[in-house]
Amino acid sequence: MARWHFALTCYNKERLIVSGGHCLSTACEVFTFIIARNDWGKLTSMIKPRQNHSSCVLKTKVFYIGGTDHNMKRLTSVEWSDVVSGERDIIEAAFDVPRELPVVGAVSDSKLIIMGGIGDSGKLSDVLLFDTKLEGEERKC
Repeated sequence: MARWHFALTCYNKERLIVSGGHCLSTACEVFTFIIARNDWGKLTSMIKPRQNHSSCVLKTKVFYIGGTDHNMKRLTSVEWSDVVSGERDIIEAAFDVPRELPVVGAVSDSKLIIMGGIGDSGKLSDVLLFDTKLEGEERKC
């Protein structure tokens, strides 16, 4: 089925991970393409349906950042799922300004940088640091 507005990231140079997006509705599904086998599979779904989001890998976890929900409401959440264990979690208010289409990258084994995107008032030019080792309110960007 055709899908658009999804996020794509690479895991361990061996597989591509495609998350969310829009097909008939905003999706929670996460698929993996194992490059050496030329084969598709399914991973643990995201907790919240999202499109226009970004994704990034840190160790065995895939992080899904921002985006929009099925009502096109911009999100402030970051969620993750572990490719190996299937464990997952969501941080509902990870940043103050809801955003879609941020640029995200890993800057260490535990930190993500979240840059810009589109907010409710237009283009964003901020840079946020998200530390995955912190807990609770300390984890907020």
